[in-house]
Amino acid sequence: MADQTAWRRAYCGSALVAFVTLKPRLGSQKSLDARKVLRLYQIFAVEGCRRLDEGNRLRAIINEEEYNLYSSTFDRGGQIDLPRLRAESPITYLHGRHRLAAAEVFLHSDDHWWAVDFYREQGRWIVSHHIIFN
Repeated sequence: MADQTAWRRAYCGSALVAFVTLKPRLGSQKSLDARKVLRLYQIFAVEGCRRLDEGNRLRAIINEEEYNLYSSTFDRGGQIDLPRLRAESPITYLHGRHRLAAAEVFLHSDDHWWAVDFYREQGRWIVSHHIIFN
């Protein structure tokens, strides 16, 4: 229970982020599974991307400098219309590479954004571990 509390305390807020700003934590060295991308594309064709749903959001860990720079933009209260974050440097997300790859093909280029939940770096391994697996 204490571990869950740690990542809940680390939560900073949410915002919409452009695809071009998003960078996977694992980097591009890990190849995408084309079958997963195709399956997600087919789901998007039937159900839509549902990129605002909490369960479909990307999760990113930000350092103190990024927190100070972007925290005034974040929504912390569960707004229906999340603010757009205009990041000056790449935002590293923890998971969702296949989701973004499918969305990049599915969505019009003017609509390349995704909802991201931001977590402040504190005990990074513990926080990122619980954000990924819980």
